[in-house]
Amino acid sequence: MSKAPLKKKETSSKVSLSERPTEASSVGATSSESLGGVWRCRFPIWPEWNDSEVNLEKWDSSKGSDGNSNKSPNAPLFEDPEGKISLPPSVRVHSWKRPTEFIVKGITVVENPMNFELISPKDHLICSELMRWIISEIYIVWTLHNNSDTTQDIWRPWDPIYSLCKVGRGHVPLYNIYGKYLVRLYWMGCWRKITVDDSMPFDEENNLLLPASTCQSELWPMLLAKALIKVANTNVTSEASREMGEFSFIQTLTGWIPEIRPLRGKQPCSLTQVDSSPK
Repeated sequence: MSKAPLKKKETSSKVSLSERPTEASSVGATSSESLGGVWRCRFPIWPEWNDSEVNLEKWDSSKGSDGNSNKSPNAPLFEDPEGKISLPPSVRVHSWKRPTEFIVKGITVVENPMNFELISPKDHLICSELMRWIISEIYIVWTLHNNSDTTQDIWRPWDPIYSLCKVGRGHVPLYNIYGKYLVRLYWMGCWRKITVDDSMPFDEENNLLLPASTCQSELWPMLLAKALIKVANTNVTSEASREMGEFSFIQTLTGWIPEIRPLRGKQPCSLTQVDSSPK
């Protein structure tokens, strides 16, 4: 009695949305090597942002046996329930550290509220397309808002971050010893509440693998980058494509709808021609 021929298993370089949660939960997202060369991660549905809920947020890491918040200094540090963020193959993670392990003293979320510089402290990240896009698009949003004539358009890159503070214009997030932070980002048609911890990735040479400013004691660039990477990880890409695909950090930070205009086509055009076209 002949056996039915075995069907060939179909392979594809695309990462389907249905496959992503299972694969991500099995690897734990500790390094790009464990991802098999493809940037994969969870596909969660983060809750919509609600000012009232954020104002009532419990910023400590756990609750006591009586159900009340445990604000003891000995309480465990907050750990992101979604696990470590997935990083692309261009970034090789060796270890994860809390701020108290790499900042000697004076830990703060925002040290210089007037300006920032993200490029020179992290030359080793230039090899990563992901990190280049995060840094450049933060600068783009900052520049566009600062060149506006109205004070209502003022935007600071730490504005999306909340910790031990109330929602309101001009708020300043504070350092949380328990390591819990909320970040307000735009995704899937509305503003979402993205929760992150302050565990940061380092390579074998003890280099921080997230953007940081020249103010070595402030955390906002790393916290914002972690939340942005979380959202970017939902982008479906192929092995042959770029790390970013068509994902836009500008849209995630502002809610603006991007209009993508390719510069390569049958009739090549310059950046000047594109930028000077009517809006």
